[in-house]
Amino acid sequence: MPVRILKILIITCWLILLGLLIQRDFFISSLGSNEQAALIRAKHEQYYGVYLNNKRIGYVMEDFRPLDDNIFQVRQQAELRLKVLSSIQPITMDLTAELDNTLRLNTFRFIFTSPFYTMQANGSTEGKTVHFTLDTGQATIKDAITLQAPPLLPLNQRGYLLDRLTSPGAKLKVPFFDPLTLTARESVITYRGREKLLLSSRIHNLHHFTESYSGMQIHFWLNDQGKIIKEKSPTGFVFQAEPKFKAMNRNNAGDQPQTSIGRGEFDEQLTIERLLESLGIKIPEQKK
Repeated sequence: MPVRILKILIITCWLILLGLLIQRDFFISSLGSNEQAALIRAKHEQYYGVYLNNKRIGYVMEDFRPLDDNIFQVRQQAELRLKVLSSIQPITMDLTAELDNTLRLNTFRFIFTSPFYTMQANGSTEGKTVHFTLDTGQATIKDAITLQAPPLLPLNQRGYLLDRLTSPGAKLKVPFFDPLTLTARESVITYRGREKLLLSSRIHNLHHFTESYSGMQIHFWLNDQGKIIKEKSPTGFVFQAEPKFKAMNRNNAGDQPQTSIGRGEFDEQLTIERLLESLGIKIPEQKK
């Protein structure tokens, strides 16, 4: 009797193991469309935490991907939380643009939204000229800006600099058009060489560059793939590459950020014009 029970147990275990083996090799679940879309987004998206006075005030997301062999699409979204008139005010920015296969600007659409001001701008490039329409809610302004060469957007993908600037001190003139400020600039990019930065408790060996224009200077650091890992703007903003969960974590930002832009703390005398100027936004005057 015990021998018979032992045989039954052995056969039962063998059948179970055989079933598990068949399930492993033949009943393999496929990756669903939602999971595939998530992997594609993770490949193309880059998130940045935004800091001011060493305090997190928001995030920026940039999605850069090819649509076909000749067109690239760029999507930038930003959300900031700034203390204005003794209360926390949300500011959102949304940019959608198409670039050609040399990363030159073709078309763009930019939206700026806040409780105290909104604007929407649309534009396209013809050769060296950017034509745009600005809607402030109170007026519609049409204008055009001509550069020395077809413009680039100041994106976080700048691998072309690593190809052109290979030794410390090397310089390159780059024509930029900024949809946020609706201004064009010819920046001088200077390669400063390799530099080690401690970011999020890790040491990164990065390429240090400076961008100079109109008496101002931006410092930014690229990895070997040409992505900006950190950037410091003249107005005090610091952008740092971070995982999505960290960049978008509002709890880390705090509910009462004591932030200031430019000189001095925000106070009751803060004007919309002063805040927009600190963010780099200057509304074009309507042509008569």
